[in-house]
Amino acid sequence: NIGTSCCLLPVAGHLVTMAEKILTPTISVDAVIKPAYISIETVEEINRLQPFGVDNPTPVFAVRCIKIHKISTMSEGKHLRMTLLKDGKFLDAVGFGMGEYYNHLKEGDFVEVAFGLDINDYKGYRNVQLILKDIRKAEGE
Repeated sequence: NIGTSCCLLPVAGHLVTMAEKILTPTISVDAVIKPAYISIETVEEINRLQPFGVDNPTPVFAVRCIKIHKISTMSEGKHLRMTLLKDGKFLDAVGFGMGEYYNHLKEGDFVEVAFGLDINDYKGYRNVQLILKDIRKAEGE
């Protein structure tokens, strides 16, 4: 049992215990990527590194300060669907099991996203889809 009175750390303007800091979930991001580099060709190149698994995890990317152009939920609010916009490029994103984020975000918000890349092939139309791992409002929002 870690005492809550020791090791207070300043975080985002308030004090937290070392235990709270240790228990805060984090995501390892392999690379911050510009939307211009997100393409079907990029996803196909990354997929050449398969099979992904414990010893070869799926790469996780991030884009900072990207605008939510559209936001909605799917499957009775269980999943999040967004269209993001940065540098004139629209990106489709899906967050499985992330429907609760809908209540905290809105169109026009700027966010930071961590995601894997996939190709959505629907009725012969192929496009890149970001598979969200996490999302947070951008600093200063």
